[in-house]
Amino acid sequence: MSDQIQFKLTAAQRDLLLETIPLPPDLRRPISIAVNRGKKFEITLSIEQMEAMADLLENSADQETNDRAANRILAVCDIFDEILDDYYDQKSPAIDNVGKSTGKVVVFRVAMEGTDDIWRRIAIRSGQTLHDLHEAIFKAFERFEEHLYSFYLSNATTSQFRKRFEGAEYTHPYNLEEMGGPAADRDVFDASQTRIADLKLKPKQKITYLFDFGDSWWHDILVEQVEQPAEKGPYPRILERHGDSPPQYPPFEEEDDADFLDDDDFVDEDEK
Repeated sequence: MSDQIQFKLTAAQRDLLLETIPLPPDLRRPISIAVNRGKKFEITLSIEQMEAMADLLENSADQETNDRAANRILAVCDIFDEILDDYYDQKSPAIDNVGKSTGKVVVFRVAMEGTDDIWRRIAIRSGQTLHDLHEAIFKAFERFEEHLYSFYLSNATTSQFRKRFEGAEYTHPYNLEEMGGPAADRDVFDASQTRIADLKLKPKQKITYLFDFGDSWWHDILVEQVEQPAEKGPYPRILERHGDSPPQYPPFEEEDDADFLDDDDFVDEDEK
C-alpha cells in the first residue's frame, strides 16, 4: 500500500484547487471531503496523488496567461513540492561512503566559476572520498540545501566548456542510480566509493565540479599539494576562505516577495 501524507491547506488554497484546477475524480474527492480544522482543511493523499497534483499544478501554471493567477497556482504547487521533498529525503537510503580519515593530505583550491575573487582552500586526507570533498565544499560555501553533483577529471577549467566533460565523471550515488549504474561505454563512477588516493592526483592538476544540476554552480578546482603530512584533528578542513559566499538561491525582488499564501492573495479582485 502506498504511503499516505496528511497536510493542511487554507480555505482559499483549497478553493483554488477545486475551482481553478481541472482535477480528475481521484484528486477532487479527497480535496472536497477534507475536514475543516479551524482555519485550515486537513487533507490526506497518497504519494502518487501528491506527485500527480504537483505535476498538474505546474502544468496549469505554465498554461495560465495571467501572471497573478499563475503565481497563486505556483504558491500551492510549492506546498506539494516541499512535502514531497521532505518525504523523499526521509526515504532516501543512507549513502555508503567508504571514506576514512587516513593517509596523506591533499590540498585543493576551489574557486567559483568566472571569478578569482571567491575561493576556498580545503585539505582532505587521501583515504577520504570525493563525496567527503563535496561535503567540505558544501560547508565552505555556506550552502544549506543538498543537490546532486559531479566532479569531472578532464584537467580542464570551466572556461573550456566542451573539454570539461571529456574526462571521467564522479557523481553523487543517487545520480548514478538514476543513470542506471556504471556502464562500460562511459566513464562515470560513484563519488562515495572513490577515495582521493584512487585518483593519483598531481600538483597543478585541474578538476571541474558541478553542484546542483538545475542552477548549475560550476567550480574550478586546482590540486595545490599532495602527499602532505596529516595534523591532529578532523578532516576535511577549510584552511582559507577568500570572498563572500554567494547565496545558494538569489533573493526575490521586492515585488516578487509577496506572501502568496495569504488568503487574500487567492481571491480574485472582483470578489474583494
